[in-house]
Amino acid sequence: TSFPFHRHRSVCLVVFHPSFDNSQIMAVFSWTMTSIGVLLVLHSAFSCQQYRGLVSSMPSELVSIPPTDVVVEVGLGFLLCLVGQLVGVGSVRPIVGPKHKPIVAPPYQTRDFDKYNHRLQALRKQQQQQQQ
Repeated sequence: TSFPFHRHRSVCLVVFHPSFDNSQIMAVFSWTMTSIGVLLVLHSAFSCQQYRGLVSSMPSELVSIPPTDVVVEVGLGFLLCLVGQLVGVGSVRPIVGPKHKPIVAPPYQTRDFDKYNHRLQALRKQQQQQQQ
């Protein structure tokens, strides 16, 4: 197998070799989208920290909401992370029911005969011991 990255004139190009299947391409695409999304979220956190440092010296009446570019960057980064993870999931297997006969409670067993495990007897014993 050949290495998928070939260097030519200091530019890294991805060569889609015929031996690559669709799942490998989608995995690389998913990883790339998720990485870009994480970088955007980290950059927006850095920008927000810089903004908070700048705002701390200003009067509070002038500052009400964070800058629009930071909000858009967080939203876009989150969306890229989400889409990258959803793309990387792959095909979803269908839900298959049981192949044997379904399990059904016997007709004589109704809710009237259910036995519940509760602590009433233990509480009564504890009360009797406290009274003695």
